[in-house]
Amino acid sequence: MRSLASIDIAPDGKSAVMGGGVFVDEIIKILDAKGKTTVTGSCHCTGVMGPALGGGIGRYMGFYGLATDQIIALDVVLADGSLTEVSATSNPDLFWGMRGAGHNFGIVTRFNYRIYDRPTANWYYSIMFFTADKLERFFDLLNALGDNGNQPKELIAYSLFLMDPQISRTEPVILFTTYYAGTAAAAQPYLAPFLRLNPVQASNNTVPYPDLANAVGS
Repeated sequence: MRSLASIDIAPDGKSAVMGGGVFVDEIIKILDAKGKTTVTGSCHCTGVMGPALGGGIGRYMGFYGLATDQIIALDVVLADGSLTEVSATSNPDLFWGMRGAGHNFGIVTRFNYRIYDRPTANWYYSIMFFTADKLERFFDLLNALGDNGNQPKELIAYSLFLMDPQISRTEPVILFTTYYAGTAAAAQPYLAPFLRLNPVQASNNTVPYPDLANAVGS
């Protein structure tokens, strides 16, 4: 699959045909250099199609939907070895299944994918750690941030529990990471309530979008 790594941007700049082995990091850098972007998985070390065939949660999903929503057409090798084109007009039932459960049906050797004009060159990120005694108050704030699905499209937030012996040797801590497609000043109203909760550690920065995954360690 790694040999299938071609990337051809359409003349109108609205789509790109890529080989099935293209990595997320590759397409993000190539598109960004042309003032373009698209929805991919958040980890830059995977292929574009791996997350997209399963749905594909990514940082631009608030703008454009899931990664799987960007698929226009696929070249798929089926179990019998045949190569077939799959799209809304060619094998539409298979097209429906590929976008969400595609790993079960075949191997994607090439795909046509939607791309967009880049809305911003730089992203702001914030990483906070909270001790376990802040759990209930933290999730009250997180639920308020989600606002029943009305969270701004520019903001991506996630949290997880982990053991960090530098903070506590006996209890898990809360890791809270946010990304904002824009400036630090625009992000602050959404992050201020969490900062008032007094995280035990906090860091932030503004970086070009291609550098975001490495900056936060994903």
